[in-house]
Amino acid sequence: MKNYLMIVATFLLIGCSNNMKVVDAGLMQLRGAPVSQAFDILGYPDREEIIAGRKIYTWDRREVNTSGSAPVSVGAGTYGANVGLGFYAPVITVQSCRIRLITQNEQIIETDYLGDGGGCAPYAERLRPLVPEDAE
Repeated sequence: MKNYLMIVATFLLIGCSNNMKVVDAGLMQLRGAPVSQAFDILGYPDREEIIAGRKIYTWDRREVNTSGSAPVSVGAGTYGANVGLGFYAPVITVQSCRIRLITQNEQIIETDYLGDGGGCAPYAERLRPLVPEDAE
């Protein structure tokens, strides 16, 4: 069972890592493109602001999931004796992604992102058609 869990965890990490490569390569492909192309691919941004004459568009995604429970024990013991309280607590995972496009005259001049593979997965799927196969 332990080996099975390690294999599943490895595939999940590979998938998440691949999502970040796709986001990185996809955003690179958008540099120099009109911002309307990004809207067609990513949808409308969550926020826009102007800083130093440049317009910055931001897409933010954050998801908090609670699944199952894990055993937790609180207490102290000496020489193998465990005295304390044992209970189960929910397993909480947070996935997030933030993509920013910096534009000037409606052209994308710079991109950046911050997040994890799970949080960026929806954006990776939208950007995947822009990415050359050898970049994945």
